[in-house]
Amino acid sequence: MVRQIMGGEHPPPDPGAEALDWLLRLQAEGDDPEVVRAFNAWCAADPSHAAAFETVATLWGSPELHGAARRLEGPVPLPLRRGVSRRLVVAAAASFAAVAAVGALRLPDIRIRLDADHISGTGERRHVTLPDGSAMTLDAVSAVALNFADGRREVRLLEGAAFFDVRPDAARPFRVEASFGRVEVAGTAFEVRREDGADHVTLARGKVLVDRLAAPLDRQALEPGQSVEVTRDAVSAPETADVARATAWMNGWLRFRDRPLGQVVDRLRAYRSGRIVLLGEELARTRVSGDYRLDQPEVALRSLAAAAGATLTDLPGGFALLR
Repeated sequence: MVRQIMGGEHPPPDPGAEALDWLLRLQAEGDDPEVVRAFNAWCAADPSHAAAFETVATLWGSPELHGAARRLEGPVPLPLRRGVSRRLVVAAAASFAAVAAVGALRLPDIRIRLDADHISGTGERRHVTLPDGSAMTLDAVSAVALNFADGRREVRLLEGAAFFDVRPDAARPFRVEASFGRVEVAGTAFEVRREDGADHVTLARGKVLVDRLAAPLDRQALEPGQSVEVTRDAVSAPETADVARATAWMNGWLRFRDRPLGQVVDRLRAYRSGRIVLLGEELARTRVSGDYRLDQPEVALRSLAAAAGATLTDLPGGFALLR
């Protein structure tokens, strides 16, 4: 019996079409935790949703789809599996053609680039001599703004991370501001990193004072080998830090012990062309350890997937799904 759709009624949602919409949205906004949570809720709402997404993700990665995207005016010669409509294949091919035309390299946000004096792109570390002779090394996908006018020595970390080796000058404190915190030194070596909605300061040499921008009296003094975290609400107590591991990126390595997979993937994103989408909060919380060369991000990603017991799906345009 064929059910007729009466005026004012809407046809039931097509899981395949919704899955394709989600795949495209994840590729565009997969770094947004709210988007990932919404996707997980959609998958949990009906078993057919997760199955449809698996089908679309597999289809999206098929070599045949690449050819279909180049031959949209003609037939789509794909061996279709049961439950996969030719209309969905054509839609996927069209979407792939559009997405593949977009560059996958990451740079800081356009608004940040307008404010920045120095930026770094995907996989790029930049060494900069500051106007006072201090040395700064930018991690990949990072940006800073400088203010060295009228005797000042001020740096704003707009995105990412930077390591500073500060030339001593007792008469002119060297200051670095990030999202919520400020570091003040006379001459020392330290890293500042914006990560997971907080500012992280790790001291390699000398002494520093770290305070909260909104409450300067909320401050901590660091000794070498210590780190603190600054959030909107507080400056944490100093903790012992493995400085060599924390700053291994300066020598081209990503080294970590017992860290959440989501945090490690966030760090790896800055060194890989193409988006990495990590699905599932439980997977993101999985603890992993490892030492990886940052010039081999694909090797690192596959090793991380294996360590976490995750499935890694490579998609066109350099996109990767971890689930």
